[in-house]
Amino acid sequence: MASPYINNTEHIPDKSLYYKSDSDGHVTNKPYSPELAIRYIDKKAKFERNQIRTLGAIKSIISLDNIDRFKDKITASDLWDAIKATYGETSLETIARYFNKIIEVNYNSFKNADEYTSHI
Repeated sequence: MASPYINNTEHIPDKSLYYKSDSDGHVTNKPYSPELAIRYIDKKAKFERNQIRTLGAIKSIISLDNIDRFKDKITASDLWDAIKATYGETSLETIARYFNKIIEVNYNSFKNADEYTSHI
């Protein structure tokens, strides 16, 4: 099962749910309440943090020889689509297996980095 950040099922929070709109329908920087502004900022930060983590996880399984090929990709889904277009589905099955292991493994449950990477 692919990450929601890869298959684009997870979206950045909709700012219009937390902030008022002007007469033209454009979202302003005036929140409905301070609590909603904080909630939006928290949700947006969580989305961006998870997007970066997913992107980093995918990049961690790309060989160093190929990192430059994909350096312009800034979202996990863009990178995944570029890898899929470059290598095809069979290679992606292998990548997905490693990616799923990275997601399932918690670094803190290992004594050191060597033990962590050998598990992956």
